[in-house]
Amino acid sequence: MRLYLLRHAEAAPGIPDAGRALTDRGRAQVARMAELMDWTFLDGLKQVEHSGFLRARQTAELLLERVGSKVPVQVRPGLRPNDEPVMIGLDLATCKDDRFLVGHNPHLGRLAGLLLARGGSEVSLVVKKAGYLALERVRPADKENPFGQWALLWMISPGRLAARKT
Repeated sequence: MRLYLLRHAEAAPGIPDAGRALTDRGRAQVARMAELMDWTFLDGLKQVEHSGFLRARQTAELLLERVGSKVPVQVRPGLRPNDEPVMIGLDLATCKDDRFLVGHNPHLGRLAGLLLARGGSEVSLVVKKAGYLALERVRPADKENPFGQWALLWMISPGRLAARKT
């Protein structure tokens, strides 16, 4: 099973935090990502899950619109910036279907670190705004590894996409 994690694109400052919208630069980040990345895996997904914060929902919806995908977008509890990643990690440990989550730092970095460290010592990845990474579960969960064993397939920052020529 593969797990695709996307951090929301650049958002305007403001209060309340949950209502911050994407900036023009954030929309451009999503458009560039849609243009340069392979999104064929979306066809096999049941849904794209996001935190419920406006910027995460806009990132998911804009990406799907740009790539012409009709995959539904749904709020997933536990994806907010400071949510504890353990519950989602345990859910992913036994999930059979690929998943695509759109969220925030520090949560996404902590979730990826938790899975890659097999629930061991604290590891956290820094996921830039509009950063995108994929993990693959290579062994299922067991008593010794309650999250299973995961491998990092790739991690892409928006700066790398901006520098890439079409």
